[in-house]
Amino acid sequence: MPKCENCGKEFDGSFCPECGTKAEPDKSSIRNETRIDVSYSVRMSENMVGKKLKVLMLIGAVFLIIVGAVWLTLELVLPGEWEPEIVPPIIFLALGLFVGVFALAFKPIIRYLTLKNMVGKESTNFYTFTEEGYEVVTKMSDGTESKATGNYGSFIEAKEYADMWLLFINKATVFSVSKDGMREGTAEELTALFMRNMGTKYKVCYKK
Repeated sequence: MPKCENCGKEFDGSFCPECGTKAEPDKSSIRNETRIDVSYSVRMSENMVGKKLKVLMLIGAVFLIIVGAVWLTLELVLPGEWEPEIVPPIIFLALGLFVGVFALAFKPIIRYLTLKNMVGKESTNFYTFTEEGYEVVTKMSDGTESKATGNYGSFIEAKEYADMWLLFINKATVFSVSKDGMREGTAEELTALFMRNMGTKYKVCYKK
């Protein structure tokens, strides 16, 4: 049982029965092991990119195609003393078609690039989360190891998905935590801990 910091008496409860000192808050650890292999990295990359970029690209493609088509029509239909300029509107049309095709093929492209870049770079992250902060030990498949510690104020954003959390240190650096990798504690407890410590920085992004 824990000991009272004031008088040293052992007790189990919120207040020491001897001197009335309030018990220390629970500092138990929540531990997670996340193996980052090729398939997991593909899912992580898809979550990081999200659907907004794809939608923006499709909107941009439609805009370029409409502008190019209207411009080309005006050049060919309206009478004038000058020769019609068809090259600029054709460039708009071609660019719009390219952006549209790229947007539709975005997910397969992300998968291909992730698979290509992750070959031979598998790693395992061992996370320890407490109320005060976190520690992550990364072990690479080549035998190298690194360690990082910090508090929750260092994260600019946290996103929860159906199978993982993405904790952003900045736009380019992210800790990925798999919900299947819980070693001590539960996914629900870790969600509650993140919410307590991150407040409005915490976003829920469940996918159907």
